[in-house]
Amino acid sequence: MKTQVEVGGTLRADGTLSLDERPDLPAGPVRVTLEVVVPTPPEEGEGWWEFLQQLRAEQLASGYVPRTDEEIQAEIDEMDRIDEEGDKRRDQLNGLVWPDDPIQ
Repeated sequence: MKTQVEVGGTLRADGTLSLDERPDLPAGPVRVTLEVVVPTPPEEGEGWWEFLQQLRAEQLASGYVPRTDEEIQAEIDEMDRIDEEGDKRRDQLNGLVWPDDPIQ
C-alpha cells in the first residue's frame, strides 16, 4: 500500500487546495506540504503571446477566477479616496488648510 504520493495543485486565494489529479491513497488523515511552483518559462521559439495563452489556460483549468472590471475599478477608487484623505491631512499638518475651512 502506498503511503506517499506527489500531486500538483493550485492554492486558491481562500486557502483551499485544488488537486490536479486524485491521489492514489486510502481515505483518511494526511500531511500536506506546499511548495511554490514557478511557471515554466517559454520554450525556445515560443513567443510571449503563446506563453500568455498557455498561462491563461492553466489558470482557467485550475479554477482561477480573475477580478471583474468593476472589482478593479472599486479598488482603484478606494486607493484614490485614501490618497485624497492623506493629502488633506498632510495639508492640515503643514498649516495650509484649517480643519474647519469653509472653502474646502
